[in-house]
Amino acid sequence: MYISPDPLLPNSEIKQLYATLNTDFHPPSPPSSQNKHADHDHIYTCDFNSWTGTALEDHLSHPPYPIPSRVGDPHPDHQAQDSTPNPHTRTTNPKARGRLLLDFLNPHSLILGNSCFQNNQRPYISTTQHNTIVDYFVFSKIILPDV
Repeated sequence: MYISPDPLLPNSEIKQLYATLNTDFHPPSPPSSQNKHADHDHIYTCDFNSWTGTALEDHLSHPPYPIPSRVGDPHPDHQAQDSTPNPHTRTTNPKARGRLLLDFLNPHSLILGNSCFQNNQRPYISTTQHNTIVDYFVFSKIILPDV
């Protein structure tokens, strides 16, 4: 999936993308006593040109899921904005796009996998040439045992 970094890309087009993703989203089937792995795995790769910074997905704050912590981008200018962008906004910026991405992940129990599984001895955050994270690996926490 890809969203252009053009700041003049209308917010309505980005919202339409998320509406389509919400409509077409099919969660993986969770493991069961008969099958210890999910029936099918979904790992999405996307370039949303969004900044999520160190914000965590809301559903991750609820145990019992032993999900590795994600480092995220600590730069103050690369944090997602606190609230969802106004639906009448004509343009978006990476901070607003970060909030839209997080708002999409939460109801589907999706996780940003970037830096979750890094070696703590040699931490590394994959970034663009401008030293920011805008590309993501996204998966459902249901399939975490299979990742």
